[in-house]
Amino acid sequence: MTAGSGLECLVYVSKIASSGLQNLHPTVRNILTQAQHLNARDNITGLLVFNSVFFAQVLEGEPETVTRTFGRISKDIRHTLPVIVLQQKISERSFGAWTMCARQLSQLDNDILNSMEQRGAFPPAYGSGALLLTQLQAIGRVHQAAFDRQAKDVLYL
Repeated sequence: MTAGSGLECLVYVSKIASSGLQNLHPTVRNILTQAQHLNARDNITGLLVFNSVFFAQVLEGEPETVTRTFGRISKDIRHTLPVIVLQQKISERSFGAWTMCARQLSQLDNDILNSMEQRGAFPPAYGSGALLLTQLQAIGRVHQAAFDRQAKDVLYL
């Protein structure tokens, strides 16, 4: 949770491409490996969560870099229909310890999401970017130790 000036947060959702569904974990490991390398170079932090249908990701960093990173991500054939649901200035990073971490939603995660105000399903309606960011932050806090380990070893997915 590092502070910084001129930071931006971008949250998007997308549908997992049908070609990626057969080998979802290897696909996500590959995404994670690439993201950690590129994000470390570009000082981007964030979190990717997924279920059997959707990806949701938050990116944090300098506005130009976040926009460029999303542009690259939006062209990735491992997902379709990427839609930005929230883009805003932030005063500090919520996921600053990780260049990128990923998690498939578990029953615990679903319980967390269901217990939150507005009883949000994943992903929430496309207009609910603030709710999705709140959900991602909650998942990040609950699984912080696992994400800290994953940041050092991508095989810990």
